[in-house]
Amino acid sequence: MRRQKTGNQVTNFVRNIVKVSQPDPTLYPEQVGVVCTNMMALEPKYLRGYIKGTETINKEGSPCTRADLLPAIAAASGDIALFKMPRLTPFLLLKQSHDLLPSALKAAIAANQHAMLAQILKYLVDNVKGKHESDSWKDKRNATKKISKALCTAIRLHKNVAGNMLLDFRDENDFFNTYAPDELIDWLVTDAFKYHNAILSYRVLEVNKPGIVARVRKGTQKHYNLDPQSIETLYRRGGIKTWSMLLEDGVGEPNQVFLDKTPLQHALKRRRYDIAHILIEKGESIDSITKEGNNILWQAANDGYAKDVKFLLSHGADPRVLGKNGVSGISVARMYEYGKCRYLLEKVRDQGKEYLERPDLWVVYEDEAFDRWVL
Repeated sequence: MRRQKTGNQVTNFVRNIVKVSQPDPTLYPEQVGVVCTNMMALEPKYLRGYIKGTETINKEGSPCTRADLLPAIAAASGDIALFKMPRLTPFLLLKQSHDLLPSALKAAIAANQHAMLAQILKYLVDNVKGKHESDSWKDKRNATKKISKALCTAIRLHKNVAGNMLLDFRDENDFFNTYAPDELIDWLVTDAFKYHNAILSYRVLEVNKPGIVARVRKGTQKHYNLDPQSIETLYRRGGIKTWSMLLEDGVGEPNQVFLDKTPLQHALKRRRYDIAHILIEKGESIDSITKEGNNILWQAANDGYAKDVKFLLSHGADPRVLGKNGVSGISVARMYEYGKCRYLLEKVRDQGKEYLERPDLWVVYEDEAFDRWVL
């Protein structure tokens, strides 16, 4: 007996919701496009799970009516009739009524419906301000969290017009700042760097107190601040485009010491050789000194980090480097039996850094190591 195929749950949902909305047959592709565009605003890890079938849609079994689905569809379609719903509340605009549909707020962001987004934000302000007893806004903190998550969505999707609108909303409404989650700035910085949204990075980093005045936007005097959490996120998540922009504009300084390390030392610690390369290109010294008082190449040899040694040598570090105790990097690598570090240092000392480009670099190392073992 042939097993019955149930189809993909995401595909089935799209078909069913379009069927329920009963569009003109000529509008069927457009309606499918609206639903799929909505899904862009879902968290990627969940959407992936739904598509692959590792996560089940609506597994709690909660009923979801056609009316529950309308706000997201209307917002993504730019249908202003959304605001004529007799029982419309801020909660209905902010809640996710189905696993495969975002809130109306996020749907407007994903679909580039900027006029709709402006209307939603205006509705929220008009129906929240001064109504502390309102049932639709009992939990202001929770509602503000949903708006904050929508801002993260705009950053992730590079919906920069929507992102700036939401950041303006944040700046212009005291209640948002009052009830905003404590983790908000961390969310925004993480997403801006993780998804390489260079444009909104500056809005996220902008502060109203003294900080770094960046050379951006033709001499702007706005202040920008890279706090410890932002810097840590930048090293973990930041891409080359973001780093290049921050360094070029003066928000990041190549030789600025932070937590006893230069940016190059931080990059090497995290094995972010792509960042380390651009830091050197932008002027960071290849011979910076660690908090222990040693040259970073010597320290890498002392710690046995062959990849760091190779990277630094390939960028012009001196293989004859001495530690503060007067012992050379080659000697310390020999002392601790870090064979790869010693091999790299000696070869560059004798034959120049071009030797590192040999395709058989590590084959030669293995052969020489074997010969020494035999002898």
